[in-house]
Amino acid sequence: MRNPLHKRYPRQLVHDAGRYIGIFVLLVVTISVTSGFLATISSIQHVIAEQQASSSLEDARVETSAAIGKDVRQAVEDLGVTAYNNWSRDASSTIDGVEATIRTYCNRTSVDTPSYFAGRAPEASDEIALDDTFCSKHGLSVGDSLDLEGKHFTICGIMVLPDYNTLMRSNTDFVMDMQTFSVALVTEKGFTRLSGVSTTYTYSLILDDKTLSVSDRIEQETKVTKKLEEHGTTVTSLLDREQNQGISYLATDMNGDSAVYLVLLYVLVAIMAFIFVVLVNATVVQESSVIGTLRASGWRKDEIIRHYLFLPCFVGLVTVVVGNVLGYTVVSGVARELYYGSYSIPPYHATFDAQTFLLTSVLPYTLLVAITFVGLARKLGETPLAFLRHEVSHGRRRHNLHLPAQLGYATRFRLRFLMRNTSTFVTLFIGVLASSFLVLYSLVLLPMFNDYADHVADSMPAKHIYVLKAPYELQMTDHQQKLRDQLGVLAGIDKFLPGADELGLSDMAESIAADIHPVAKKGTFSSEAIDHAEKACVASLQVSRKMGKGEEDVSAYGIQKNSRYWTGLDVSDGRVLVGQGLLDKCGMRVGDTVVLYDRFTDKSYAFVIDAATGDSANMNVYMSCGAFRDAFGYADDWFNAYVSNKELNIDSDYLSSDITPQDMQNLAGQMIDTFSDMVQLILVAAAVVFFVVMYLLTKTVLDHSARSISLMKVFGYRNREIRRLYLSTITLAVAISLVVGLPLAMWGVSTTMEMMMLSYPGNFVVTYTSQVIVEDLAIGFATYLVVALFHLRRIKRIPLALALKVQE
Repeated sequence: MRNPLHKRYPRQLVHDAGRYIGIFVLLVVTISVTSGFLATISSIQHVIAEQQASSSLEDARVETSAAIGKDVRQAVEDLGVTAYNNWSRDASSTIDGVEATIRTYCNRTSVDTPSYFAGRAPEASDEIALDDTFCSKHGLSVGDSLDLEGKHFTICGIMVLPDYNTLMRSNTDFVMDMQTFSVALVTEKGFTRLSGVSTTYTYSLILDDKTLSVSDRIEQETKVTKKLEEHGTTVTSLLDREQNQGISYLATDMNGDSAVYLVLLYVLVAIMAFIFVVLVNATVVQESSVIGTLRASGWRKDEIIRHYLFLPCFVGLVTVVVGNVLGYTVVSGVARELYYGSYSIPPYHATFDAQTFLLTSVLPYTLLVAITFVGLARKLGETPLAFLRHEVSHGRRRHNLHLPAQLGYATRFRLRFLMRNTSTFVTLFIGVLASSFLVLYSLVLLPMFNDYADHVADSMPAKHIYVLKAPYELQMTDHQQKLRDQLGVLAGIDKFLPGADELGLSDMAESIAADIHPVAKKGTFSSEAIDHAEKACVASLQVSRKMGKGEEDVSAYGIQKNSRYWTGLDVSDGRVLVGQGLLDKCGMRVGDTVVLYDRFTDKSYAFVIDAATGDSANMNVYMSCGAFRDAFGYADDWFNAYVSNKELNIDSDYLSSDITPQDMQNLAGQMIDTFSDMVQLILVAAAVVFFVVMYLLTKTVLDHSARSISLMKVFGYRNREIRRLYLSTITLAVAISLVVGLPLAMWGVSTTMEMMMLSYPGNFVVTYTSQVIVEDLAIGFATYLVVALFHLRRIKRIPLALALKVQE
């Protein structure tokens, strides 16, 4: 026999349509946004992993000043390393009126092989395959033409390369360049057509032993460079794959994005759990008479629980399906466009990630079912009489409040309404606080990145920090001249004195030659430029973040005492100063010991922190040049950086990077461009959740007062008067909740951001501008005004007969 209670499902669904629509929207927003982005990130990570596995991704690359011969190549291979030619030529091209650099390689078949989106590999001398991201930015497709250095080429393929997932012209760049830089493949004859362009002799290295640690791999790669130099080959650059920004930058970015969406997911899940608890209690109160009648009629608790559990389970199941469909289609499309518009990634294919499904779908649905079940089971412990009398609340009954008559009827009514519904308004406050937190979370992301870049730019000691590959003198120093003279004397003795080798003079000459720094040709730099240039030492190291959140990349500087650029830093007597941002990020204080780790040499260096310096964005360590050289084992006159307010045209063979304040601003611009679409989506989701939470909670308040409103209508009160009494009180409660809860929400966002950004490089600190605060309050009030419009209809539709139907 069919259960007669099943006939109530359609009526319950219609009667509580607002409640179930709210649950539906809340779950759909949560599941679609978080599953869409997290699943897309997981799929892209899988695509990248497949690309690296199938393309024979290089372990390292080395650049030389000239091509190496067969004997040199054989000497390298004897070390257990295979070197593949990966020569390139940077050809210029004008596309859409924009000057672009096309880094052109010969077709790759053995290492760093391409993944094609369209077309095929070049076969003729006038065919070229271009990077997909660059083509998308300029609207290029297969069959289009372009000129490289005046030579005509036809695009036969659109592809991406595994060593250029991020299009960076130089590994020292801070930002990607998809507009004016691209990589391309041509045939060997096509490469010969560009013979007028200088060739960069790059060799991709594949190590035979794939089990080496990072430090062991670096050591093996260093042996290669030494072997090359032993054979007279000048090595201009060595880059391990983990140092290669074209390979590693995307992985770092996606890991940080995952943290953003995981925090969003956890916040939404917490809000949902809270809402579900409130709705279960509201359901029991609303259905109290029905439950009491069923219990008195002999229905068992488990039957009643199954009855009231059905609709939440059904609606939740439909929501999970709809949320995942939207997440894996609409939202995933937005996420794919975001990543594929910024990075060069192989063709996308979705992969199922069990962890993402569990977190974004199973967890919310389980919460809905579990909270509803536990809430019903707990409430059904009451007697049938308690349900019939509407006495299922465990709180004590409140006595009437005696308020002064001078306050006026409306004021006394509102005060009694507030006091008698204290628990309900406390619930409303918590809901508004959680929603305000979510809105603030989305509002502060972009300003936080921009503020960080501004702080880093302001903390730059000069307009340029030139990091060198090796010491390079702008002019001959007295010490360098003395070494040259000594070397000349030894060379003369070694040449004319028999038995000089037995005296060890050749070894002495070799040692002196190693200490002689290259010197720029006389007249290369003006006296003004030389006067402004200040030598410094710099090393890139790592420090352990607090709470075991990985390693933070930091720069250790050796600076001149009484530096003209790093003013106010006292590094005398071996003092070590640490940036305030690094102290905050790694949980250290003045007097602690900071351990700097070099993962490429597997060595650690410990320093006692003598003082803090800079602001929250300063992540550097400072000491004197002498202390730096002593600690890291360099010669007394060694250096590898210049700091200057004047531009120095240093030979590219010696220059590693030129860091400027503008680089930091460009970094902020890129981060804002990358995150803007994502943040807008989060903000829309936050506003929708805010609306749903506000609607459900304020609706609960009115539902609790439905009989009182019905009685007032019986007594002759008009809808307008009732709205003034009830909605004005709720409006006041919402306004107080928004304003009073704002500092708590700000504290919560700051704490959450600090935890979330631990996995990001740099120390990001949330700052609340007046604009952000105004926007948060405006969104809250605007949302409530829309909700209030719905409640106007709600009050109008409460029937007079409700007062007579309720039995006390």
